[in-house]
Amino acid sequence: MDAAFVFGNMGNIKTALGTGWSVEDEFAWAIGGESILTLPLPGNDGAYALRFDVHPAIFPPKILRQRLMIRAGKTVLGSFEMTARETISVALPPDVTTGAETLELTLIHPDSAKPRDHMPVDDSRRLSFCFHSATIARAGGTNAVEAVPTSLLEPVHGIVAGDIVAMRAAEMISKLPSLKGKFGVRFLNVSEDLEAAARRLPDGALDTAQFCWMELNAGTPDRRDAIRNRLPPACTLRTYYAPIINALWPFKTLDQRAVAEPGRYIPSRYPYGDRIALSLTTMNLPDDVLYLTYDMAANADQTDLDEVFGDDMRRWRAEGRKSDLQLANFIEDHLSEMRLFAAPNRPGPALMREIVAQILDDIFVRDIAGSDTILAELDELLEGYRGWREELPVHSRIAKHFKLSWWSPDMTYRWFNNRNTHRDYILDYIKWTQWRP
Repeated sequence: MDAAFVFGNMGNIKTALGTGWSVEDEFAWAIGGESILTLPLPGNDGAYALRFDVHPAIFPPKILRQRLMIRAGKTVLGSFEMTARETISVALPPDVTTGAETLELTLIHPDSAKPRDHMPVDDSRRLSFCFHSATIARAGGTNAVEAVPTSLLEPVHGIVAGDIVAMRAAEMISKLPSLKGKFGVRFLNVSEDLEAAARRLPDGALDTAQFCWMELNAGTPDRRDAIRNRLPPACTLRTYYAPIINALWPFKTLDQRAVAEPGRYIPSRYPYGDRIALSLTTMNLPDDVLYLTYDMAANADQTDLDEVFGDDMRRWRAEGRKSDLQLANFIEDHLSEMRLFAAPNRPGPALMREIVAQILDDIFVRDIAGSDTILAELDELLEGYRGWREELPVHSRIAKHFKLSWWSPDMTYRWFNNRNTHRDYILDYIKWTQWRP
């Protein structure tokens, strides 16, 4: 592989995006009728293959597929009609790449659609395709993208196995300048079958890993055991728990409405139920009265918040005794002054920084970069970064009880493509019905 690019705010390709893009944390949407993308070329003349990991904006029953044409100047490189996420590949002939430092592509997508026309969200962007990553590799005899040879792996490299917290940690580590080319971490999704997850790794990354950080509250024991059995005998295995908090959202409950809405919300639009709001779903009241009723019930609720937080602390300490990350004291010391969680299982930037700092406080890293350097680079990386699209609103009673200095009554929270106040979120949740085609 001669070049690899990751879309999104946490990616390495933002400066390559011209007109026709809407960038989010982990990907970028191509919007409108066409988008401009200018990629740096490897610099060696010859034929290459360009590959994109992309999925179309599908809104059944009206928008069932999206069309895409990729053009370099007047040369059409490829045309596609897509109904689901896939990896697409086009050949870059020598007359397009020879002597060029960059490749300007025009992506034509005539079927873009506004989400608000097809689902109950306030999103007026004309979405066509969601781009996750791209690679450029020298083409073989069949123009296929070659696998990454083991020799291109860093001298010290390993795996972070888990779910979305592990993925975010691996992303953050991969962007630290002091570790580039010397220390590498790849994310392995334990929610997938091992063979499918391993195919997303560079060739040899799993079989030659020198270390593996395993998230113990992700996936299933069978899948974690399969990874352990696949690691080389000399691989150092370390474990951790991704922290989950209940104290900031003590009304959390299961909601039978929380099912997947294909093409819209996976696992569901509101995966965190609210038992007080759930009790109001059958009431036909004006919004002001409905929210006032909710607010009064939340303030009158008899839940002992200190007891809930005590349960959280005992769980974090027990998890710490069984793993190589110790997070309980950090959370206890900084909960009031830092926004450590965006949602029950979504660590905020400050907590993610602590998780990554502890992962990198390791013999594998100390000879490459000092802790002061790594912490400074983490601070720069996370400056202004909020972290997730799922930010669960915090009720005023909770904020006052725990003296949350980062909270304010008019605070807004991201929820997918919306930004809501606590009131907006609760009212939307109470009135929520699943979308059906």
